[in-house]
Amino acid sequence: MDTTAVTAPEHLEAVTVRHDTLIAVPAFRGNTTLCASLPLQSTISMNKLSDDAEYAGWVPMSLNAIGRHAPVTIHTVSSQLASATSTCVFYPFDTLKTRFMAQDGTAVRQHNGRVYSSIQGSLALIYREEGLRTLFRGCPVAVAGSVVAWGVYMYLYRHLCNVTEYTSYVGRSGVSVLSSAISSCVTCPIFLVKSRMQLEEANRSSHYRSFWRGVRHTVHTTGVRSLWRGLSPQLFLIFPNALSIPTYDTLKRFVLRYRWDHAEMTELSLVEIAVCSTLTKVWILILSHPLVMMKVRMQDERATLGKYQYRSVAQSISNVLKTQGLQGMYRGFQTALAHSLPRSLLHYCIYEKTLSLLCRRYPSS
Repeated sequence: MDTTAVTAPEHLEAVTVRHDTLIAVPAFRGNTTLCASLPLQSTISMNKLSDDAEYAGWVPMSLNAIGRHAPVTIHTVSSQLASATSTCVFYPFDTLKTRFMAQDGTAVRQHNGRVYSSIQGSLALIYREEGLRTLFRGCPVAVAGSVVAWGVYMYLYRHLCNVTEYTSYVGRSGVSVLSSAISSCVTCPIFLVKSRMQLEEANRSSHYRSFWRGVRHTVHTTGVRSLWRGLSPQLFLIFPNALSIPTYDTLKRFVLRYRWDHAEMTELSLVEIAVCSTLTKVWILILSHPLVMMKVRMQDERATLGKYQYRSVAQSISNVLKTQGLQGMYRGFQTALAHSLPRSLLHYCIYEKTLSLLCRRYPSS
């Protein structure tokens, strides 16, 4: 490697290196610097390198991975693995959350002849009346749906961010909305069948014992278009849900830059991942929970039964406000928190660790 001796400046600040350019990495020896040219692959910003530094000229890969030239495939695979694992681990709480949101207090929408009132009591009731397997019914479908959903979303999101070179929160949120809309249209039938598998009691009908059996029954009884029932509230959900990754990336970028400037630490700790994921998820849940509940009730096979029916978003909101008031819009919110917060934490931990591992293993991706 060729090196050149030069006099070290007193301070070196705000050196920016663009894609596919070369950077001189200084190794200080008194007042002289040995500079070696090394190739870089993404936009890097270096700040506050003083003449007494032992090591300079390197920026954390974790910041580059969410920059203008993010590795699309690595992000996609990391998010799919994280989603599959977190969905599987916390699936019983997803089943309970779905049943909580489907109930409106009427006899038509009870489960096991009861209206669920607490997490512990409801889990005990399901276990006693239907068995442990009921809590995991539809789990393979949910895992497949989450893998497809995150695959479509993350690939489009990162690719479009790279193409447009958007780095602002607003710009990336707009890209996220489009990516989320396409992902929702693709996966709506999968999650409709998943929801009905969760809502169907083990000791009653058996139309949704498997995914394909559920698809055939739905198409036979209500037509192909009914597989996209609940898509309208899902499209409304795009706007709060689409803020999730941009919000997390913004928090992550802020933490990484602060740590790099003050301690030269290169990756988020588990505590920092927990804080970023929790703040993101609570914010999204507050915005999205009423619409998630509307979607569940519209996708329920009993949606058109009983005094109160759930045929559209407007009708569903009207029924809830009429029977339960504003508080009814957040029925099952505690269960949603119990399910979503630990799941989100596990998701982002796996996502971050896989992303870091693959970026080191395939640096040219």
